[in-house]
Formats: sequence, C-alpha cells, structure tokens
Amino acid sequence: MSLLTLPASEFEPGAEGTFALPASIYHSQVMAPGISRTLVVELLQLSPAHAKTLLDGTYHKRETPAMVGGTMVDLALLEPDKFQEGLSHWVVPSGMNLATKEGIAWKKDHPGLPRIRATSDAENTVSVENIHGMIESLMKSPKVRRIIEQGTKQESAFALDPETGLMRKVRSDVRLVDNQSRLVITDLKSTFRGGTSSEAWRKHCARMAYHIQDSFYSHSYQSLT
Repeated sequence: MSLLTLPASEFEPGAEGTFALPASIYHSQVMAPGISRTLVVELLQLSPAHAKTLLDGTYHKRETPAMVGGTMVDLALLEPDKFQEGLSHWVVPSGMNLATKEGIAWKKDHPGLPRIRATSDAENTVSVENIHGMIESLMKSPKVRRIIEQGTKQESAFALDPETGLMRKVRSDVRLVDNQSRLVITDLKSTFRGGTSSEAWRKHCARMAYHIQDSFYSHSYQSLT
C-alpha cells in the first residue's frame, strides 16, 4: 500500500490525492475547498448555520490557550525547523506580568505570534519547558519514535465521498505503513494534567469529538487506497 505525497505546486481545488500543502492553504475554504473534521463537528454539535459561517469565512474559531499549546507541540515535534522564537512564537520573559505597563509595552513590541511562557505551573497553559518535556517523553517510546522518524508528516489529503460526491479533506499529523502493510494514521493529542487516567481520557475524547475525527480520517484514507 503506498500513497505519493505530491508537492503543493501540483494541487488544484477539486483534485483527489495527498499533498504537501502549507497549513494556511489547507485551512482556507477558498484555496482548498472541502468538508473538514471541524466542519462536521460544528454541524453535528451546533447547527447548519454555524457550519455555513465557517464555510463562507464569516466566522473563525478563536484559538484558546490549550489550542495554541497543542499547535506549538505539534510544530516542535513534527516541524522543529519552524519552531523558533520570532518565527512561530514569542517567549514571555520570566516573571513578566503582561497586564502591567512593562508587559503591555512588551506585547506591543512582539505582535503577530502566539506568546508562550518559558516555564509555567498553570494547568491549561503550555510552556516551552512543557513542550520539550512532552517531546522527550514521547520519543522514549520505540513505537512513537518510529512513527515520528519514518512517517510522512503534516500531509493534506483530499478524497471524494462515494455516497454524496462531496470533497472531504483531512490533515493527519503523521502517516506511515506498518510491518503488516497497514496504513497508520496518527494524530497527536495533549490533555489536561491528570487527563490520561482511563476514565478521564474517555470523557475527554467524547467531549472533544475525537471519535468523529477518527472515523472521518479513516474513511477518507480508505477512499484513497
């Protein structure tokens, strides 16, 4: 089983296949139209009207600190060359209160990128120290290390749905074929402290609709293979 990841220059809206697209193009409904996992969840959990505002670009989901943290972990692990201060983020100086005059001036001098702490004890705030610690922990697992080191990372896949004819689009963190020739689709998830206990994790998965993402990604890749 093999999938060829085509360069971004070969992508055209409406084309099926897997492409090395920048995230900015993949997330644009104008440049890369398609039904995404985010759109499906919005439709099921809220309403068609909510989903339409995502499609036509009149609404953009606000990034929470947890979402920013997850993005930073993904970037540092999967695209480490792009995880650099001034390029992907700003590091808030230790001890600085961003609500003070000094902090407000610092924010003004450091616009346009997520701001993360060097260290933090806050439950839902990811720091640079946390990111490096999580990556170190992940890479101690031989299975995870193989996936990260040998897989195709941050691939954008587009597949027509056989029942509706609608274009689906998914962006897996890592994709590879295992020793039994099975296609393995990997998506990294971070969670709150204590969230890895069995019961807490099940509830977290249901709340975040990870089961919908699992099904949507799996079916899309099945169509392509």
